[in-house]
Amino acid sequence: MRVSHLDSLRGVACILLVVFHIIGSDSDVGLSLPSDSPWSSFNVLFENLRMPLFAFLGGVVFSFRGLNKGEELVLLVGKVKRLYLPLICVGGAFLFVQANSGYSHVQVEASGLGYYFSILYYARFHYWFIHAIFLVFLFLVFLSLTVGVDRKSLLYSFFASVFLSFYMPAGIQFFSFSGFIYLLPYFLLGSLLRLYGFELSRFLKVVLVCSLLVGLVGKYYMQSNFGGVGKISFCGYLIGFSGCATLYYSRLKSSFLAYIGCYSYTIFLFHVFFLAAARVALHYIGVESIAVHVVTALFVTITACIGVHKLFERYFILSWCFLGQRPVLRKVP
Repeated sequence: MRVSHLDSLRGVACILLVVFHIIGSDSDVGLSLPSDSPWSSFNVLFENLRMPLFAFLGGVVFSFRGLNKGEELVLLVGKVKRLYLPLICVGGAFLFVQANSGYSHVQVEASGLGYYFSILYYARFHYWFIHAIFLVFLFLVFLSLTVGVDRKSLLYSFFASVFLSFYMPAGIQFFSFSGFIYLLPYFLLGSLLRLYGFELSRFLKVVLVCSLLVGLVGKYYMQSNFGGVGKISFCGYLIGFSGCATLYYSRLKSSFLAYIGCYSYTIFLFHVFFLAAARVALHYIGVESIAVHVVTALFVTITACIGVHKLFERYFILSWCFLGQRPVLRKVP
């Protein structure tokens, strides 16, 4: 069963993700824009909302079903199928294309098959998110086997995860452990907001929006004068928590965004292939406008990803290996 406003927020997260990779994280990738470009500033400002929003929405969806004792193995097997089969097939293909196509901004030396297999245990490019979110589910299994997964244990875990995140070592790429530390509070926040069913007054919603604006202004100031702030910081959490909560309580419903959101995992997996192809094609025909690059590449990428999903979901092997889901059987008229 689809939930319209959650799918709409997935659509927002997909657009932020694709635009981020079109523009690039710095002047050496993407459109190779200088750090003082408004487009680059947009990317930096929403750094604390892009991937956290995916994790937050995952927590909201998880809260609908929860996890009872005795269901841990079923959950893990399901997540391995959903997450790691596409990681092997799509992620492995991306590493190969990225290392051998000659069109990538990021040059890597693929020393052998070990480099391609490393995607199974090492944070490579944006696929770090898959390892991190799987560790989140491992944490939930640990909770289920010990104290149980309920509102109280999730609440305590949320506060503990935020506190400990400031003291955990950064940059641990093995199974994207640092990514797990980064995403866990957002996942737990999403579950808690739905489980507790908080209904905010108009005043509190205004407070949320103002908190988001204060965080964005603060980050822009820090970025301009001190080189930025870390993902795990007071300012980062202010943007991330207030941004996710603001979007959640906005009850945003858009058929256009919801349609995109229905294909969010496929867009996450495949978008880098198509936006790179769009970038190369636009440069080849001499398009220089940044806005045209962004809008065109965004449209082409999302459309192509949806097309891939609709094609692959018809076939058993392709659906499981590249989408991580059961094939959609078409009724014969």
